[in-house]
Amino acid sequence: MVAVPRIRRILVLAANPVDTPRMRLDQEAKEIRESLKRSAQREDFEVVVQGATSTEDLRRALLEHEPHVLHFSGHG
Repeated sequence: MVAVPRIRRILVLAANPVDTPRMRLDQEAKEIRESLKRSAQREDFEVVVQGATSTEDLRRALLEHEPHVLHFSGHG
């Protein structure tokens, strides 16, 4: 049986290219953090936010942070 880590890492990545309509990506990350603060299990989560994410940044962030959850916001 695999042991489940106590802390679950959520990686929030955002991308809003200059030539696309502006999105409120910082507000979305804030809402995720605020929701977790109100959770009974808030101590079980760590949120890592990274903006202006390129494809190379995505690869590095996945290797560096080893997230349990990946939340992506942006234009695809």
